[in-house]
Amino acid sequence: MRIDLDNLPVDTALLHSLVRDMAAVVDHCDGEIERLQLIIKKLQRGQFGRRSERMDDDQLALALEDLDGDVGRIEADRPVVIAESDPAPSKRKPLPDHLPREEILLDVPSDACQVRGPPYRFAARQNRSKPIADAFRTWLEQQLARISGRSTLAEAMRYALARWDGLTRFLHDGRIELDTNPVEWAIRLVALGRKNHLFAGSDGGGSRWAIVCSLIETAKLNGVEPYVYLRDVLTRMVNGHPVNRLDELLPWAWKAANPVNP
Repeated sequence: MRIDLDNLPVDTALLHSLVRDMAAVVDHCDGEIERLQLIIKKLQRGQFGRRSERMDDDQLALALEDLDGDVGRIEADRPVVIAESDPAPSKRKPLPDHLPREEILLDVPSDACQVRGPPYRFAARQNRSKPIADAFRTWLEQQLARISGRSTLAEAMRYALARWDGLTRFLHDGRIELDTNPVEWAIRLVALGRKNHLFAGSDGGGSRWAIVCSLIETAKLNGVEPYVYLRDVLTRMVNGHPVNRLDELLPWAWKAANPVNP
C-alpha cells in the first residue's frame, strides 16, 4: 500500500476506506510480529537452552532463513508513505577540481562481438584494449613510487599489480568475459535452491535430484528448452525406448534430431 501525503483523497468516504485499510494492515502486522517473537524465543531455546532442546546447525540456518523471509514479507506489506523531502546532503566531499578525471571503456562493445565470435573479440581486444591496459599498468607503477607505501591507495595499487595476470587474462582469450557476471548468474539458481535441496528425503532422492538438475543445465548449455526435452524423453522411455540406445536421448543428440528453439 502506497500513501501519497500530497495527494490524499478529498472525499470523506474514500478517506474512511483508506484509514480502515491502514488499520487492517497494522493489525495484520501486529499479529505477524507476535508470531515472529514466539519463533525467536523458540530459536533462542534451540541455541542456548538445554541440550535436549538444541537444534543442529542446519536446522538453525533453515529456521533463520524462514525468519528472514517472514520479515521481508512484513516489510513489503506495510504501508509506504510518500512525502516530499529535501535530499540528504552527501557526506562525501567532492574531488578537487585540479585532479584529472578520465573515463575509459576497457573492453570492446559486446554487440560487436556476439555475431563475429571469440576470434574477432580477441583481435579487437589486442588492438584496442591491450594498449589501454598496458598504459594503465605503467601509470600504476609510476604513481606507486610517488605516494606513501603505507597509504590505502598504495595498498589498492599493489593489490592490482600483484594480480595483473588474472586481471588481464581476458586480453589473451576471446572467450573470457571481462567480469564474473555470467558465472554469478549461472550459480544463482544453485544458491536459491540450496534451501529446497535439504528436503530430498533420502540419499537416493538427493542423487536423483542431482541427475535431474544436471540434465536441465546440460540442456540449457546445448540450447535446448528443458521442459520440452524432459517431456519428450520421459514419454519415449515410458513407451519403451531401447535401453541400449539411451545415448540418443542425451541433450546434444536429442537436439540434432529434434531442433527446438530455446
